[in-house]
Amino acid sequence: MDGWWGSCRSEWMEALMDDGLLARLLVDDPNRARAWVKGWVDFHFVRGGKDNSAMRRSGLRTPVEVRQTELGVCLKFLPTGTREVGTDFDGLRQGGLEVIVDDARPGIPGRMRVRRCAYVFGEKPRESSERTILSRLKRDWETAQSFD
Repeated sequence: MDGWWGSCRSEWMEALMDDGLLARLLVDDPNRARAWVKGWVDFHFVRGGKDNSAMRRSGLRTPVEVRQTELGVCLKFLPTGTREVGTDFDGLRQGGLEVIVDDARPGIPGRMRVRRCAYVFGEKPRESSERTILSRLKRDWETAQSFD
């Protein structure tokens, strides 16, 4: 009975964790993948100063603000025009993407997930910006894996 309940609980936890999921990829070494994602985001979306040149080279026209998290990174889209005075990272609600690298658990391999975050109710998803980030992430990840 415990085994059955454990598998049901695991399936429910998986369903709850995947809210807003846009992509999922199994990874062999979660710690290495997490370090790669943080470096990838830093290279493509943080460097370049105030002119956002790194983002433009990546094909992204929507400016983002980035924060590292314990399990990956969070990219939030900045509002059109200038940001309101006093709005910090947590106050940004124009949407964004969270790239999470989960550690392996019994019966569940390590994985990289990309999900939507920071959208307020009624805010239209920035699908072209999301697509640009996801396609670049996928292409660069596949290239990095080809060197192993």
